[in-house]
Amino acid sequence: MIRWLPAVLLFLLSCSRLLPPKRPDVPASNVLVATTTDFTTGFLSVMDLSTYKVYSAIEPIHSDAVVRYENGSFFVINRLGADNIEKLIPQTSFYPAYEVSVSSKANPQDIAIVSNTLAAISLYGKNYLLWVNPETGQEVGRTDLSSFADDDGLPEASGLIYEAGKIFLTAQRLNRNTSGYWLPVGTSYLLEISPITKSVETAYPLPFANPVSDIVSDGTSLYMAAPATFAASFTADGGIVQLDLATRSFQTSPLTETQTGYEISDLCFSNNKLFLLGLASDYSSILAVFDRNTQSLSTLKTIPSSEGGFFSGLICDSLHVYVGDRTITNPGVRIIDSATNAVGNPISLGLPPFSIAIIP
Repeated sequence: MIRWLPAVLLFLLSCSRLLPPKRPDVPASNVLVATTTDFTTGFLSVMDLSTYKVYSAIEPIHSDAVVRYENGSFFVINRLGADNIEKLIPQTSFYPAYEVSVSSKANPQDIAIVSNTLAAISLYGKNYLLWVNPETGQEVGRTDLSSFADDDGLPEASGLIYEAGKIFLTAQRLNRNTSGYWLPVGTSYLLEISPITKSVETAYPLPFANPVSDIVSDGTSLYMAAPATFAASFTADGGIVQLDLATRSFQTSPLTETQTGYEISDLCFSNNKLFLLGLASDYSSILAVFDRNTQSLSTLKTIPSSEGGFFSGLICDSLHVYVGDRTITNPGVRIIDSATNAVGNPISLGLPPFSIAIIP
């Protein structure tokens, strides 16, 4: 009898429990990556854009999370309740490299990469901008934003982008000291911040309050959707903000809520067209396109409020538009041909999609 065999087998079994769980060989490029959630449970899912094969629920995440892909790095931002940042490696089937807390109730919103050793993270529940090393997730500095807070002590820092050598950050300035909707207090700002000194250089008062979308760049201007009182009264008081990067001046809004007749909540560009998400006064969710050549606005798809869902996670590349359709009966990702505006049927990712990133 080999007396040492049971001990060896027990040792090997214990080692196997330390190994990461087996998952499918997920492609690392030309993929769509989405957070999927029922707001109780969350998972990361991936779709191969060459074959439309779906790799569902490959990684558990927070039920309120968004994804970002920048400069070859992929991040999951786990928001309020988890309050951490995960860096995942696409080349190893999206295994996590690290998960780092950003402080309890910090509610991280966005990340912008400056370099291999510097990134900025916006925190909805704090009065500072957090700077980290994106390779390790460790904190390397803070920028005080308390002077842009309203009476609740927080500026509601949200969207981030690194463009033209600067960090741009939106400060919504919402009143939390009230029940129901948090409404903007006075002026919202776009802050220009030096990544070298980590200080605010310029605060641009926005022409419309409450910027809720990601900040989008077309190379010459920055754009964001700012619906002001958003859904509180469905007043046509918001629109799309455009900042010219060369002159640092706001341009005439390419599209306002007076023109659309509904709240504008998100946007992206493809084929010289502005694709947008909106919310009507009957709470219908709207996917629309504004052709910048013809100056014409067209509704592409509507989710009636009776169907209990909404569009989410709008993102564009040069040829296509991708959006999450959270209709209760048939959720999935829709792909739109930006040349013809043809809207595809939902492709299921498992749970309904919420936030989307494209890895080329």
